[in-house]
Amino acid sequence: MNKKISSLWISFLMSLIFLSGDIHVGAYLGINWGRTATQTFVPSMVVDLLLQNGIPELRLFQPSLNVLDAFADTNIGLAITLQENFLRNVVEQKQMDDYIHERVKVYSDKGVKFRYVYVGNEPFTKALYMKKQFNGTIRYLNMTRDALDSFNLLDIKATTPHFTDVLINVTKPSQGDFREDIKEKMLKFLDCINRTGAPFVVHIFPIYTVYRYGFDVDFAFFDNKSKFKIIDGNNTYTNLFTFIYDTLVSALAKAGYGDMEIVVGQNWLAYRWICECK
Repeated sequence: MNKKISSLWISFLMSLIFLSGDIHVGAYLGINWGRTATQTFVPSMVVDLLLQNGIPELRLFQPSLNVLDAFADTNIGLAITLQENFLRNVVEQKQMDDYIHERVKVYSDKGVKFRYVYVGNEPFTKALYMKKQFNGTIRYLNMTRDALDSFNLLDIKATTPHFTDVLINVTKPSQGDFREDIKEKMLKFLDCINRTGAPFVVHIFPIYTVYRYGFDVDFAFFDNKSKFKIIDGNNTYTNLFTFIYDTLVSALAKAGYGDMEIVVGQNWLAYRWICECK
């Protein structure tokens, strides 16, 4: 790989499985917690599970007030998500200021450790972008940054996660680039987060992507029993995760942001024995 993975976020139910694996993360491991489920967790229970397993970071898709309360003085870093249904109703800066005050400033003062505010989710994914359902990413990102700055929350980074289909379909990572239909907006987005020191957040789903790229299905797994591999110059890729990661590194370098921090915001990890479990 061209760059060390700075951080990796995985789904809540796969966390303990992942911890027994052999992926090296440069900074931290985090968990995604989506709260739409048949079995809901009590927030204090989630805090205890994270602390007991030494997991220092959590992404909240729905930052409810009772959930935020549970993380006060725990030193667990939080990333919260501003959902599209909220953003579409934001007309003026005061609305964003009020939300950031209610969900971030108040709880930061209570000892909640916020690290990121994710502004929307995968806005340039083809299904959403082609339907023009959500094209205000940069505007809302700037409004979020202004709101955080107004409350002196300078250490909290504002960024937006992206799915891997922001990349063109390539056969080698060195060919990596962003899709032509989004390139202009992506360059503006990159300039925006670069000026504030925020990372590029990417969601990687190996099983989906091997079908999209037409690769051998075993390439989605870290153990890759078929021995399918891709050679690109001096690099040999034996799994989809490192292939996509370096493809993104190439795309960022071509855009002029080769040193930008990359956060893997979601990853449905592809261990073969997970799929074989009953």
